[in-house]
Amino acid sequence: MHSSCLKKQSTRLVGTMFILLGSAAASQATTLTGYATYGNMMSGMRVTANFLDGSSQTLTWGATDAISGGVFSNTWSLTQSGNTYAPDNSNPEAAAWILTNYGAGITSLVIDAIPGNTVFDNVYEVNTPLQTPGSERGWPFQVVSGLGPSSFNFSTPIDISYGDLFGKLSLYWNTGFTGILRFFADADSGTSSDPVRPRDPVEYNSPPTVYFAAPTIYEGQSASTVVQATDPGAEAITFLLNGGNIGTDYTQAGVRQVGVNFGTFLDNGNYTYTAQARDEGGNYSLPVTSTLSVLNLPPTITGVNIPTIYEGQSALAYISATDPGADAVNFYLNGNYVGTDFNTSGTRAVSTNLGYFADNGYIPYTASALDKDGAWSEPVASGLSVLNVAPTLTSFDLAEYVINEGQSVTALLTATDPGADAQTFFINGVNIGTDLQISGTRAATTNLGSFATGTYTFTGLAQDKDGAWSNPIERTLIVSNVAPTITQVTQNLVAKANDFFDFAVSAVDPGKDSTVLTYEWDLNGDGLFDDFVGAAGQWTFPDYGNYKVAVRVSDGDGGYAYGSFDVESVPEPSSALGVFLFSAGGAAALWKRKQPPKSNNQG
Repeated sequence: MHSSCLKKQSTRLVGTMFILLGSAAASQATTLTGYATYGNMMSGMRVTANFLDGSSQTLTWGATDAISGGVFSNTWSLTQSGNTYAPDNSNPEAAAWILTNYGAGITSLVIDAIPGNTVFDNVYEVNTPLQTPGSERGWPFQVVSGLGPSSFNFSTPIDISYGDLFGKLSLYWNTGFTGILRFFADADSGTSSDPVRPRDPVEYNSPPTVYFAAPTIYEGQSASTVVQATDPGAEAITFLLNGGNIGTDYTQAGVRQVGVNFGTFLDNGNYTYTAQARDEGGNYSLPVTSTLSVLNLPPTITGVNIPTIYEGQSALAYISATDPGADAVNFYLNGNYVGTDFNTSGTRAVSTNLGYFADNGYIPYTASALDKDGAWSEPVASGLSVLNVAPTLTSFDLAEYVINEGQSVTALLTATDPGADAQTFFINGVNIGTDLQISGTRAATTNLGSFATGTYTFTGLAQDKDGAWSNPIERTLIVSNVAPTITQVTQNLVAKANDFFDFAVSAVDPGKDSTVLTYEWDLNGDGLFDDFVGAAGQWTFPDYGNYKVAVRVSDGDGGYAYGSFDVESVPEPSSALGVFLFSAGGAAALWKRKQPPKSNNQG
């Protein structure tokens, strides 16, 4: 049979199955007559909302029109319109139950359908052992929209139920519900002659049973206990202590409980408490009373707060204690009196300055407290940890940041350290010295030497005696190129035509050895320095006349120096002029000579 025809209005009576089985009378069991149950047909149901603040409100369902019904309060409501069996509606969502709440968060919503002669049918399948004969198809709880519950529960089985008919639906939210929730939950109706009955009426109507025991403690301590209850029904239990709500256990079976903290008791005495439990139906347990006993004790150190600090800082110690009586408390640290708190209740405390600590290490301390009656607390050991702090490199300065090649430069590094530490300084990982002072600014200076042309980067660091490194500081040195300087060149001379004469030049460069300089000669006067390369050589002029010999010295970095001398080429050398020979061996070994024109004779 299709579901569409199983939830129409019907006059089939489940009770007739009991007649066939030899039941004495149909009135002894629930008879379902209305499979198509509408919102207006559930009048009398009890709907209970429990809230985050521990309060609870129970309302009775009533009809609002020919197909609708609901419960309404100032902040929340639950309504339903049309057939609760969603598949029978052309617009299934129209059959949804609608929970609205704009007040305190709802932690549980309990719909007790039995007083409304209504049951919940949550099994859809027909061919299942859970399907009660004649109950037709049901529909399980299903969220349509909104914040669904954290959990839900069908409870209180109906007397004829095989596992699909229940008298109660409970929804639970761990963090509370507000807003609008739409959900499906199929309901069926009982008859007026055979109304809905729970399988176990005694269990359904029985109140919970509560029990608890208050502890015995010492003054100055806090006390707590657990209030427990049992209930024959599958219901959440709300607990009260001395009339105040202390919480709800949403467990559906077994022992339900909540913890309670009585707070701190500053003096000895006896305190009486009465506990009660309330089930989802509003039934209260019998009250149970128990007495909390508070016994006397001497002072107790509750805290010794000695901070961890860094070297170079001072430390403030904080000591706290409780006392069972209305006593001021004297405090001692390592046997030395450090102060009194004259309060006579609650936690008492003093603060004391332990002083300034210049170096890292660990210092042990033992705290104790004494009340006005001469009772000592148990000693409590603690200690002060002084941590090392890395130095701070405060400056790294070069005497100059731009120099000429061949010049030297000095560097100065300074650092501070909160600890009593000597400082060792490094430049590019090289130790340049240690300042043994243990306070103030420490410093080191060094000569970095002379430099060739280029850009140089230096990284400065400081390290304390405990191995901690400072922040790095980088500096850049720019070394500018300096042109070579010609120190000597062959003097003007007279040479016989076609005879070789010696020539030489000497130069210096602040950034290079003279042997790496390049010496280029213009021997033929064409303005190009491409006739000879070397510091010294030989040359000859085949024709008579006056010639200028020029030399260019380069350092390879763009620096040039120029020099020259005059040569008079004659038939016979003059006795008045001679040749200046540079270098011990005369002409240099490396030289080149341009080939003269073929018309000139050279020997």
